[in-house]
Amino acid sequence: MTKLLLLCFLGCCLSLMGCVTTPTGDAIYQKQIFTDHPNQDKIKVGDVVTFRYYLKNGNQLIAGSILTTSVSTLTIPPIEQMNKFERPLLWLGLGDSSIVHVAVSNLDTELDAYKEHFDASDQATFIYKILDID
Repeated sequence: MTKLLLLCFLGCCLSLMGCVTTPTGDAIYQKQIFTDHPNQDKIKVGDVVTFRYYLKNGNQLIAGSILTTSVSTLTIPPIEQMNKFERPLLWLGLGDSSIVHVAVSNLDTELDAYKEHFDASDQATFIYKILDID
C-alpha cells in the first residue's frame, strides 16, 4: 500500500513539474514491423510506393484495399506535408508490412472522412503491406 501511495505521489509531482508530456512525432505510434530484410533501404521522400492498406477500429474494418480489390499508389511527399497516415510508410521497405496503432485523440484531420466510426477514446489501426517502390 505504501508503495502504491508513493508511486501516485511521484506521478502527481512529475505531472505538476511538467515531466508528463503529450507525445508528438513518431512517439504517437505503437508499431510492429514485419520484414525479412531489416537492413534494406526504406521508403523515402519522392518514392512512388504501391501498397495495400487497411484502417480498422478494433475488429471493425473501416477502409482499405480489401474493400476495393485494388492497390494504392502514393508519391511520398516532403515530411512536413505528410499526414499521420503516410508517416509510417517511411519505416518500411519493399515487401515489409506493419501494424500501427494511433490514439484517435492524436489525429487531427486524418479521420474526418471516417469520424462516424471512431470515438475520441478509440485507437485507429493502420495495416500496410509494401508491394513496390519506384
